[in-house]
Amino acid sequence: MKHKKLSLLLAVVMGILGFVSELSADVVHLSIMVTPTEYSGVCPIRFQFEGKITTDSAGEVTYRWVRSDGAASTVKYLYFSEPGTQMVYSYWVLGPSGEFWKAIEILSPNSMLSDKAVFKLECTYYDPESTTH
Repeated sequence: MKHKKLSLLLAVVMGILGFVSELSADVVHLSIMVTPTEYSGVCPIRFQFEGKITTDSAGEVTYRWVRSDGAASTVKYLYFSEPGTQMVYSYWVLGPSGEFWKAIEILSPNSMLSDKAVFKLECTYYDPESTTH
């Protein structure tokens, strides 16, 4: 009787572990783009970012946005009910001239960093009331 109970317990645990591993999707592709890629004019300006995160199975993905100035967003969560691609969005309002970048960092279930979405900004005039030029 003890062997049957142990076998049943082992089967339940293995089933749970199998179920949990099925919920662990790996990110297999990651891309990012920025609009505009170059701007010259009145600042500050809002740069828009669009990312695509692709997994090989169902599960949860945690990620964050990272920037050239060292800042990072809070951790974000995506749930995939099946393999596929989901879109993610962010923005950054900037005023100083320069070259900057933003990227997507996958934290789990696997670790990955997207290419950097590089953009250039040349401020000809600073208008503190402007955020959407």
